[in-house]
Amino acid sequence: MNTNPETGKQRLEELRNEIPLPVLELYKYAGEACGKGDYLEAEKVALEGVTLAMADKSEAGRLWCLHILGNALFYLGKLAESRKTHLEALSLCQKLVLPSGIASSLNNLGLIDKEEGYFYEARKKFEKSISIYNQLGSSRESVVEKHLCDMENSNENTEPSGAGQPDDPSVTL
Repeated sequence: MNTNPETGKQRLEELRNEIPLPVLELYKYAGEACGKGDYLEAEKVALEGVTLAMADKSEAGRLWCLHILGNALFYLGKLAESRKTHLEALSLCQKLVLPSGIASSLNNLGLIDKEEGYFYEARKKFEKSISIYNQLGSSRESVVEKHLCDMENSNENTEPSGAGQPDDPSVTL
């Protein structure tokens, strides 16, 4: 995976330009709804975007909408559905060779692991996400570092090192 910052930015723009306008509009609307805390609306619209992207055979559009859908599901407390959605997004990021998307998906999966009490697995995902963002020269790594720091400073983090759910075989760390 090429994590050269310029190549990463160029790849992100290439993929964004491949998204059909109606799918991009649904993605933006779902993102706005999520940003306003209207997670039910974000879920509905993002799912509509995924469906439209699939009909248009737009993997990039599907990826963008899956990302928002996974976030909405997370905030609605639908962790199993959110995990499945973010794993699908991660798989697409790997297929489309999108390092920033891989880092974002790993962060989101780490948040789900943390919420479910799988601190060791969350730590591994956060650390890999930070590493990719650092290689890309992205400031997003500071957000993931905060998640990692918050988790490690939490009183809930009592899991012994190495414990937790088994590695998901579709997550390549």
